[in-house]
Amino acid sequence: MEICYKGIYVYCSILSDGVIYIGGTDHALYALDAKTGKPKWPGGFRTRDTITGAPIISNGLVYFLSNEDIMYAAVATSGQLKWWRDIGSITKASSPVFGDNMIYLVSGNILQAFQARVDIRDGLSP
Repeated sequence: MEICYKGIYVYCSILSDGVIYIGGTDHALYALDAKTGKPKWPGGFRTRDTITGAPIISNGLVYFLSNEDIMYAAVATSGQLKWWRDIGSITKASSPVFGDNMIYLVSGNILQAFQARVDIRDGLSP
């Protein structure tokens, strides 16, 4: 289902602790107060491509994918980048799934799994 937020098409969202996290065609993930609709992160979290998969939240971090083949982990309360990871072309068909302190990504017959850690920063700063 597509919805439109301020002229931006949004494909997936998640609600957690009174905040709606949405990503869409303008290359940003937004955190909105569920009651007021006001942004919690001014300007959103900017990426280099569309966010089409649903984000997940665990351990105070929001994990989400963009079509630039990057998984991001941002602090849920501030939108500050915690780390990012280049995960290859799997992002175009997958939303992350969390379980047992692991994040799983699936595309076709490819499965990737890695630990959901809050104290690391993989790769280079985008």
